[in-house]
Amino acid sequence: MKLSFTDFILICLFSVSSASPFTDGASTGFIVGIIERGLSSKSGKISAIEYYNFTRDTSLQKFLPPVYNSQRIREKIIIVEPPPTLKEKNIINIIFIFMLSSMIYMSCFVDKETRQWTSGYIFGRLMEMLFSIIIGVLNDGRR
Repeated sequence: MKLSFTDFILICLFSVSSASPFTDGASTGFIVGIIERGLSSKSGKISAIEYYNFTRDTSLQKFLPPVYNSQRIREKIIIVEPPPTLKEKNIINIIFIFMLSSMIYMSCFVDKETRQWTSGYIFGRLMEMLFSIIIGVLNDGRR
């Protein structure tokens, strides 16, 4: 972890003196990650109903032996999402293949500068995610 941080700092120090497509991509990826994190929702929670709440009335049920004192019992049933269907899985796989094939194309069949910029962009995004995770862990430890 410290080695990655040190490497990133050294790359940032020398990016001023030698501007290359990699450092341009790294700085672009880092800035885009910061902007994306700033524009995302602050809550992070999706408001979704997780339970069905209902009241069971025992006077409407038949028991053996018979029960004469009815009760009303509050119950919760967890809503379980059904697994994706075959059609949904295929659509997700096709989208993933298009994204992966574009990255493979950017890695293999373009000029050297674009390839370096793309790898720098990916590196910058990864470093931004790493720093945000570290800062989040440090902030949670202070509470």
